[in-house]
Amino acid sequence: MLLGPGFRGTGSAGDTEFAVSSPNGRITATLSLEEAGTLRYRVASGDQEIVSPSPIGIRTDRGDFRSDLEVVGSSRAVVDEIYTL
Repeated sequence: MLLGPGFRGTGSAGDTEFAVSSPNGRITATLSLEEAGTLRYRVASGDQEIVSPSPIGIRTDRGDFRSDLEVVGSSRAVVDEIYTL
C-alpha cells in the first residue's frame, strides 16, 4: 500500500483496510484508512483484540503523514521465510 498526503491514485475506493496475518492465521494486524485520511492500526489474536484501533503517523521536515492521506496503490505478496532470532 502506498500512501501520500493529498495524492490521488489508482487505489480502489473500497480498499480502505489492509491486513496481514501470522503463518498460522491466529494473529492479524490491520491497517485502516479513515475518511479523514488518518491511519489506524489494530492487532487481534483470534477473536481477542490485543491492540485496539490506534492512530499511526509521522510528521517530518518533508511532510505531515498523520492525516489527509489517500490510497495511491496496493499490491499483495506471499512471504515464506524462516529465520532464527
